[in-house]
Amino acid sequence: MILYTMPGCHKCHAAKLFLKSLEVQYKEVDVLENPEYIVDIKQKVGEMLLPVLVVKEKYLVQQEIFSLNITK
Repeated sequence: MILYTMPGCHKCHAAKLFLKSLEVQYKEVDVLENPEYIVDIKQKVGEMLLPVLVVKEKYLVQQEIFSLNITK
């Protein structure tokens, strides 16, 4: 899993806390430090929204992340 975030993004912070509560591992990518990912996100979701979580090539945007159901 990859979580695309940026500093100061409250929804990004909430997504990180949510994923931590599920005890799942993910790689975090700051799009300000890695702007090359912005183009990819725009192509996949139609606009630049954060946070974006990529799970098995599926892009979950903002509130969709919080409906994630992971079984351990």
